[in-house]
Amino acid sequence: MNNYRFKWNMAEEQFSRMKDTLSKNCFDANNVYGHCLIGKYDIEFVFEHEAEIPPKILLNFYHLGINSGYGYTKSGQPYDYEDGTSISYESIKDLSFESFKDKAEAEIIKVLLLNSDEWYLKNEVFCDFADWR
Repeated sequence: MNNYRFKWNMAEEQFSRMKDTLSKNCFDANNVYGHCLIGKYDIEFVFEHEAEIPPKILLNFYHLGINSGYGYTKSGQPYDYEDGTSISYESIKDLSFESFKDKAEAEIIKVLLLNSDEWYLKNEVFCDFADWR
């Protein structure tokens, strides 16, 4: 049951800028570095800056079709925020962009498998990419 399909909206230059910002542990006003889609999810890569911890990238999960009142796309489709995960700078500082994508996809799959059953995976993860417009 390995039907994971990812669609990346992150370029190599965004990845390089993300690594550079993390290496300096400095605030970047444009701290969203890209997105990755899988099924009905949009995972956003965001720099977390807190002086007391080593820098890391948050993988923020947004789930289309959940009407919690959290947010709506431009076309009015509801979505909700779900707990995601993070990746430390130390674990990506020497990675290529392709290796980073492999690592991020593995972390995304771990999150999606926590409390997931076959119906959920089929209908929310292994389905066609959601339209986030």
